Amino acid sequence: MPLIRRSRRAVLASGAAFVAMPSISRAASRPSFNHGVQSGDVDTTSGMLWTRTDRPAKGREVEVADLLRFIKTAGVENTVWLTADVHYTAAHYYDPNAAQFSDFEPFWEFVSGPLHAGSFGPNALDNTFGPEVKFVKAPPEGQVNLPPSMGLQFFGLVDIDGATQQMTVRLMDRADTELYRVTLDPVGTSI
Repeated sequence: MPLIRRSRRAVLASGAAFVAMPSISRAASRPSFNHGVQSGDVDTTSGMLWTRTDRPAKGREVEVADLLRFIKTAGVENTVWLTADVHYTAAHYYDPNAAQFSDFEPFWEFVSGPLHAGSFGPNALDNTFGPEVKFVKAPPEGQVNLPPSMGLQFFGLVDIDGATQQMTVRLMDRADTELYRVTLDPVGTSI
């Protein structure tokens, strides 16, 4: 039987009725984020988020609160933010129970790097998302843009155990000294 293609207008004009099947999804027609989401150029009022998609796509301005709410409502679990280009190293835990905005699931943020750049200390964290500083190593207060020869260059390592699905994050200095380590158990997954 040959396939007959008709426009939506022609179908409606002919009086034919049709029912959309709930199993049909347009998800395949939308771009997908196939390389995660990165962030950068963050200051006290804004930041840049970017990703690679599987086809050309348009971006839009996104509030962090909207992004965190989306992650929660979409059922995304085990969210961890890995951030570079901060000129110090730190581990932060964000808890909705301690936050002014609480419509999100708890998450970790690990910041480190870049290597071989001037180092600066972190800005003060506000309580919007309930951050708890678990670890920080930065230049002493008042000292900024210190050269790499001062030894304040950092990087992070992430290992995921295939058997347990645990993720271990290590914050390191340029001498390959481990400064901080935490192992995170997966949430809501079955092994």
